[in-house]
Amino acid sequence: MTTVSPAANALKVLLGDRFLCMVCQRHHTPNSRLIAACRRKLALQALRELRADDHRTWRPLIDHYYARLKWYTAQRRITESETKIINELLTEINKCAVRESFGSATLAEIASPDGKALLAARYAQWKQTVDAQIARAAADSDQLVQRLATLLPLPYPADLPTGNSRNHPRRSAPQWTPAPSSQAEIDRVAALFSPPAKVTRSGYRLILTGAVPDGLPDIASYRRTGVDLELLGLDSTFWHHAELSDRRKRLKLRTRSFALTSPEPPKTPPQPTLEPLPKPVQLLLFPKDSGL
Repeated sequence: MTTVSPAANALKVLLGDRFLCMVCQRHHTPNSRLIAACRRKLALQALRELRADDHRTWRPLIDHYYARLKWYTAQRRITESETKIINELLTEINKCAVRESFGSATLAEIASPDGKALLAARYAQWKQTVDAQIARAAADSDQLVQRLATLLPLPYPADLPTGNSRNHPRRSAPQWTPAPSSQAEIDRVAALFSPPAKVTRSGYRLILTGAVPDGLPDIASYRRTGVDLELLGLDSTFWHHAELSDRRKRLKLRTRSFALTSPEPPKTPPQPTLEPLPKPVQLLLFPKDSGL
């Protein structure tokens, strides 16, 4: 095994001279094709021991706004000038995405006997820098997303579905009815179908099934049977899932589980309290001192 002073070996790297690689224990010239393989090998080994990822990606989650924009466009509730402003805003938000790669080991690291420790220290500094970059990007995108939310608000916001139970909640099949606000959302969406959607129950959920309504984006051309709720103008707080069936001619909507309010248990009438009976009175026919 060839031995060389670490300081001398590091100096050779700086001067572009022939140096000893601590990964393969061979001498490399600066233009050797083997250097790239040794740099990747050292980085792979070190990051595997650290259980670290050499890639960091982050992007703002705005896919639902693209679907919402399609719904507004299909409903003709947005002008061309507004669409242009929204598209420009979406482009600015996408520019906030972060894609960084750590890369492979440096020449100094493969030439040092402590190459893994040097690479680990450089990785920690790189990760800290990328984390700060992601934090700044998230703060910048949040401001833009807030502006986007004002331009593309939820068309019909809805709360979580709630209902009222008509019997004891411990029964396996409770009888329940939707609360007025939840029933209004069900009626509104069912009326969008022509004829109105069929409403069925599945446990604590309601299912609406009917022909695909008009005035929606082209959801029948989607490869998947699942449909983004934003394409339908629905609030995911209330609705859970939408899918196409029957050769994409029918649409099935499923609500989230209804939170039921249990009826108050019947009040039992208070039991009357029985007063204790008076002690029996003993009648003495003869006085105690009479001798009888």
